[in-house]
Amino acid sequence: MTMSSDNVDIACRRNAPRHAAAGIQCQLGQILDLSATGMRVECKGAKSPVKPGQTGNIQLEHQNKKIKLNAQARWVKRKGLFKHEVGLKFIDQSSQSKQILSDIAQFGFICDNQFLTPEDASSQQVKEPVRASLELPDYYRTLDISPSASSDEIRKAYRQLAQVYHPDHNPNEADRFKEINEAYHLLADPEQREAYDQLYKK
Repeated sequence: MTMSSDNVDIACRRNAPRHAAAGIQCQLGQILDLSATGMRVECKGAKSPVKPGQTGNIQLEHQNKKIKLNAQARWVKRKGLFKHEVGLKFIDQSSQSKQILSDIAQFGFICDNQFLTPEDASSQQVKEPVRASLELPDYYRTLDISPSASSDEIRKAYRQLAQVYHPDHNPNEADRFKEINEAYHLLADPEQREAYDQLYKK
């Protein structure tokens, strides 16, 4: 589903309880809230580093426990001249990962006891916060170009790959064409590319 960069798609609203995420940061910025199905992140900068529809990997880690998730940006909202909010939805989740996310959102850590109550959790000391990391696709590699490629080189690479992988010519490579299309549309936008480059270098 295509969404305007400043609109929220009602169908994308999370149906799980949200909890404020105190002190959790990732490359995109401050995580504002977290639920079993997604999260909301505040990004700083004149342009959001991601667009609706983009996918990436999120890893949440607490002490020696980790959970890795596929996430998709479902909406982007401007919240001022140099601030955006991004709504991320976790995709292809197992019931176990949903439970772990619910625990992190509610208690601030990954629980060993699946029957832990809020009263039990409040008595436990959280010595270190949950850490989050974000991994976006390498769009330069997707288009087989250098990070210093000019706009003409980006366009040329896209056209060559699109001829090979377009579903009309190669119906078995629809996913590959989608990746190529996503990479091109981000890198072809100078402001979006600059925001992506800053994030990619972190």
